Amino acid sequence: MELGGDNLSKFIDRLRAQGQTIGPSVDIFTIKSFWQQLVSIVLTLHRNSVVHMDLKPDNLILFGPTVKIADLGVSRKMDVLG
Repeated sequence: MELGGDNLSKFIDRLRAQGQTIGPSVDIFTIKSFWQQLVSIVLTLHRNSVVHMDLKPDNLILFGPTVKIADLGVSRKMDVLG
């Protein structure tokens, strides 16, 4: 397993502690990139019939500008009909 930086929850808490919100410290391109990566991750899981049962900011680990999902131990393989 890779060693990541903060999770998304800690990242948000750090911004709040600094009295910052989305703005100068976090540009819209960073937020858009985080969302695009999250959607891509969930889409990939679902295409492979996997549901992450505990998706939350604490389970989204930041590796610089890259978001990775953690705690797949609580994911489940979906039963595919047909």
